[in-house]
Amino acid sequence: MYLWGEGLNSWRMWPEKECQGIREMYKLLKFCYDDLDEDRQKKCFLYGALYPEDIDINTNSLLECCAAEDLLGNDHGKTKTSVMIARCILNRLMNVSLLEEGKSENYVTMHKFMQQVALYIAEDDPECKCLVQTNRSLREAPDVKSWSDKNRISLGDNELVWLPDSPCCTMLSTLFLQKKLDLTKIPELFFKHMKNLRVLDLSHTGIILLPSSISMLISLKNLYLNDCKDLMELPSNIGELAQLEALDIRGSGVNNIPPHIEKLIHLRRLLVSFTKLRNGNATQEVAFGYNMISKLSRLEELVIDMKSPVQWSNEVVENIIKEMASLKELKILKFCISNKVVDFMKLVNMNLRICLSEATSLHSFMERSSRRNIQRIRFFQIFIGCQNLEHPEIPDFVKYERNIKYCNGAGSNFPTLDVLARANAFELVNHKGIKHLSDFRIASLKKVLGCLVESCDAIVAIVGTVDNADPYLSTKRMQQSCKLLNQSSNDGKHCSGRMMRSKNDFKNYLPSGPLMYNDPYGP
Repeated sequence: MYLWGEGLNSWRMWPEKECQGIREMYKLLKFCYDDLDEDRQKKCFLYGALYPEDIDINTNSLLECCAAEDLLGNDHGKTKTSVMIARCILNRLMNVSLLEEGKSENYVTMHKFMQQVALYIAEDDPECKCLVQTNRSLREAPDVKSWSDKNRISLGDNELVWLPDSPCCTMLSTLFLQKKLDLTKIPELFFKHMKNLRVLDLSHTGIILLPSSISMLISLKNLYLNDCKDLMELPSNIGELAQLEALDIRGSGVNNIPPHIEKLIHLRRLLVSFTKLRNGNATQEVAFGYNMISKLSRLEELVIDMKSPVQWSNEVVENIIKEMASLKELKILKFCISNKVVDFMKLVNMNLRICLSEATSLHSFMERSSRRNIQRIRFFQIFIGCQNLEHPEIPDFVKYERNIKYCNGAGSNFPTLDVLARANAFELVNHKGIKHLSDFRIASLKKVLGCLVESCDAIVAIVGTVDNADPYLSTKRMQQSCKLLNQSSNDGKHCSGRMMRSKNDFKNYLPSGPLMYNDPYGP
């Protein structure tokens, strides 16, 4: 591939010279390109050539940039359908080997040779006027005259230490300047003539401040400032970027949610870092700006990177949950703690998945969420205090649509009975302080069709007394929902299974180890 790439470069420089094998390879790849089903696929492939060669490209960022450039359709990649189409586009490009799988999940790569083919094809596309000079150890920017008619410029992964003062780039829609640690300053009027710029990537640079002309980017949709470690604050005029939809400041020196972003009324995706610093025996508190979250009414995804040499308190997470619970459009909330990503909340196609460290957080979330939004969710998985977030161990889980797994809790107060009332699968693991499931007000378990109780040493029976038993769990209901009971006792003996015929069977059954019951016929 390397030799083919060098050969293709020679062929482009001297097209009249025949390079053995290169022309045939180019024709083959051009055929794969021409055979793509839609223009959207072709445009996304050409856009991928802007990234530095052979690097892992985050698929979410790639599709986000393509959407900002209107390459995914008229709705800019915002609807469920367009997201599915975008994923299909990537799959198609990978199927024909124009893109390859990255080293980790959600990443793709474009081989150097493929990039050269894409740039060669782009030369004949009037809508794709690109200036791409990546991985070339450039210390000076290309002649400013070459910028004027370009709509996409990529100078990533070079050694630039300065940029032109005020280039005239009225056609420019994408500008990649990432991975330039030696670049510490951007001229004050650098962005003055870039009113059509939609995507700006300044990630992994050494910039200290953003110039005042940043406010002139009235069409900007995506701004990437992640890992700009010397950038300590965003300017107050950042709020003038009225069209901004995605802002990534993770790993930068900005360790809060800046107050000015409440003016970004179209912001859909926000990625930030929170950091606590230890100074001797004291911990420096940081004003995280929690109250800004609830003001971003169109926010769909919030990612918080919580890097700190000290342990985070649950109060931090609790405050964030309180603020985001009122956001009607929010679909994804992620916490990155000690380099481990936790999907606190993910809502896809009315399927809600929530992971919490404490039960009180669930109460805070549900209490502040729109009841209408919760009721219309058909599927949910809720994990409380769980280290293991795998699928529940209840047999035939695939048939269960609404599952709750509660681990390492104590006491008889379940945080949100409304949610428990809708669950049809319930797991209770290592819970302290209850003797019967009926202590949870078992009336709230009237729809449960499968249940697992494990390592709850204090439990002596499923239902405490007949008088206190849930009226919904009549003999008929008990037989329907709790037909199979398995027990592994402390001495290692195994009770293979037992049909439950009445509430008294449950009342009198005394488990000493893991206890499981389920409906073998499903809901």
